[in-house]
Amino acid sequence: MEIIIILLTGLVLAILLATAIYDIKYQDVFLLAPLSIWVLALFKILVTDGGTIELLLASTSGLFLFVLGLLLYLTGGTGFGDALLFLGIGFFIGELHLSIMYLGFTMICFIPFFIIWILKYWKDPNCDITLNGFLKQVPVSDLKEGMVLSQSKRWQGITKDEIATLREAHKGKYKMWIKEGIPFSPAMFCGMIFILLI
Repeated sequence: MEIIIILLTGLVLAILLATAIYDIKYQDVFLLAPLSIWVLALFKILVTDGGTIELLLASTSGLFLFVLGLLLYLTGGTGFGDALLFLGIGFFIGELHLSIMYLGFTMICFIPFFIIWILKYWKDPNCDITLNGFLKQVPVSDLKEGMVLSQSKRWQGITKDEIATLREAHKGKYKMWIKEGIPFSPAMFCGMIFILLI
């Protein structure tokens, strides 16, 4: 039984690592990742002969992290995929006090990524650091689906139709400010490493 739990934990870490790499490259979280972690967590509960109480504890743990992730999303701090990832991780951790510790470790792990992003944007003339986040100027012709416009209150990317409308309205070399997010899932991966170590 221990071997199965180790294998499940290894799979969760692999999913989180793949998500972190994808997030750094594309600034997005593929929604299959949180769903996969949730399924693995459910399987872990079944394998360890967990009953209603274990399921309730895992649900409480997942809901706690999801609500915090949702608050970050609603304030424009992260994407909705990060909130769902929090839900899956909390469900896998299975205990509220461990989820609170995990959240603390994740926030501490986020600090180096935040500093790296500040250094990345500090001297770039096409970038700006504001209270609204990290902003970057992009020609209208270079807009891509999923990019977040600077005036967007939530982390919600533009669609192909919106890009076509913007290109029609602003022809030539017109530039727009877009939000550049700090990938949050690498810190979530590191937070999971710390929680497993203790």
